[in-house]
Amino acid sequence: MHGRRGLLIAAINGKAEGDRCLTCDVVCEVCTEVCPNRANVAITAGGFADPRQIVHLDGLCNECGNCGTFCPHAGRPYKDKITVFWSRADFDGSANTGFLPLAGGAYLTRMPDGSVREHRRDQEDLPAGMSQVLAALEKDYSFMLVAPLGAQL
Repeated sequence: MHGRRGLLIAAINGKAEGDRCLTCDVVCEVCTEVCPNRANVAITAGGFADPRQIVHLDGLCNECGNCGTFCPHAGRPYKDKITVFWSRADFDGSANTGFLPLAGGAYLTRMPDGSVREHRRDQEDLPAGMSQVLAALEKDYSFMLVAPLGAQL
């Protein structure tokens, strides 16, 4: 499926028209492609029907809205997807569900119901989807949990 992304077909008629389908119902990730700041990224996380999950990196987002404009599912990925925050100010200024890494393997976590609590790695108190995304971030994408050098926080 990923190999079809960006494939251009000159003929637009009959069968060729159907060949232009990007299979967004199978693999979408449009929001990762249209974000000028790369604030939406696809990670692989277990426990989902589609193991490719979108994570929003708040520190890279300027809320331009491209991801929402082009989302074929009428979503707003910069608001709807699990968000990684790099600063307390950004966390406090957002209503997004997500994580702010703290010292010692802890996270300040905004839950889907809007409540905020501290979560520790050894606790099993997160909803399944959040738990699986956080586990994938820690295991394979830990660089996303730390602000890049020179980031304006």
